[in-house]
Amino acid sequence: MSVTRSHKALLDADFKNDISTLIKDEIIEVMNSEEMKSAISNQVKQLIKSELNSIVKPLEDDLASIKAENSRLRVELLNIKKQNATLSLHANANEQYSRNI
Repeated sequence: MSVTRSHKALLDADFKNDISTLIKDEIIEVMNSEEMKSAISNQVKQLIKSELNSIVKPLEDDLASIKAENSRLRVELLNIKKQNATLSLHANANEQYSRNI
């Protein structure tokens, strides 16, 4: 009877080994299939796109803020130039007036 049990144990071990090998082979075959490669590729692309968006979006927001500030500063610079031109005209007029007195 012990021979039968050990023989059965060997058969069980062989069966488990065969099943394990079949499962591994099936997994390898599925993982190497074009459909799986395409699915994995698409997932990786989506993850990369998502990560890039999380990096790019704040940069785009910063750029928009910088552009808005740049526009505001340009308007301010134009106003300062106008004020400077006006002050220059007044200074020239005052100088002319002082010379004529």
